[in-house]
Amino acid sequence: MTRYNIAEGHVREPSRGTILLIEEDGSLRLSLVEAIRSEGFMVIEAEDGESALSIALSRHPDLIMLDLLLPKMGGMQLLKILRQYEWGKTARVIILSALSDPAIVSEASTLGVTDFLVKSDWSTEGIISKIKQKFLE
Repeated sequence: MTRYNIAEGHVREPSRGTILLIEEDGSLRLSLVEAIRSEGFMVIEAEDGESALSIALSRHPDLIMLDLLLPKMGGMQLLKILRQYEWGKTARVIILSALSDPAIVSEASTLGVTDFLVKSDWSTEGIISKIKQKFLE
């Protein structure tokens, strides 16, 4: 369904879904937000674990992109707490991190994360492709 915004005088397509992007690095976060929004998704940003958890539990985004190295509360701790809530038990989470330790990947898997992306291995286009794939599943 197309939405018309008469005040702005242009046609806008509806959002494809809402993504909570949790990333401490401001320049990377900005780059990803712009790329994700250009694909028609609504993006909510968080730069630390505490605010991200609060946003996730109040807004229930369709997908969470989670970095593990965050101030105030690490990403793995955030994920463990999120999984304790009814909504959070089934929330879709993609980890996007600089960490690639097999023990961390294994722990994330036991917490229901199906995708663990190592930042150095993924381009912005690849990340966008992965996001689109999640919305088709």
